[in-house]
Amino acid sequence: MSSSARRRRALLVVDMTVEQLDDIPLSERQRLLHAVSTLITSLDWGWIVDARLWIESHQTTSLAWLYPNVGIANTSGAELHESLRSLNKELTHIAKTHYSAFFENDLDEQLRARGIDDVYICGIHTNYCVASTAMASFERRYHTFVVGDACASAGGDETHNVGLACVERYVGSGAVVTLQNLL
Repeated sequence: MSSSARRRRALLVVDMTVEQLDDIPLSERQRLLHAVSTLITSLDWGWIVDARLWIESHQTTSLAWLYPNVGIANTSGAELHESLRSLNKELTHIAKTHYSAFFENDLDEQLRARGIDDVYICGIHTNYCVASTAMASFERRYHTFVVGDACASAGGDETHNVGLACVERYVGSGAVVTLQNLL
């Protein structure tokens, strides 16, 4: 493939916050942080997005009805986990107010402005935030991939696998990839 035909790709890191990682068992949390760190630092990305809940007003999202104390803007719990902040990579914060990272913000416009073709997604809550973001990305006509071993769910392997199955069903049979496939 010539360099002019090279596809530009972005990495969306979903909800890797202090408070949301606290819901993941310690051994799984360590595995996940290592996988996401490797993904961020080992590949050439056109853009890396830190897409995490950042709720400035409970009136802006129905998620506040379910999770009134999660993702509150300017709190330590809503910050990107320190191990990811300390990487020598620039991550652009895009505020999420709902499950999908594309909901009511300018993520799509910024991806298009950067000429992104392929969107890779990793992070927390495979069964809703990651899957919802993957479906929204696909609906916007990006080639969409979820890095399955760089995701986790608070409900453990069962809910994680349900999320991956949804992505495969609604985004395509090749939409779930592994870190090893990419390295």
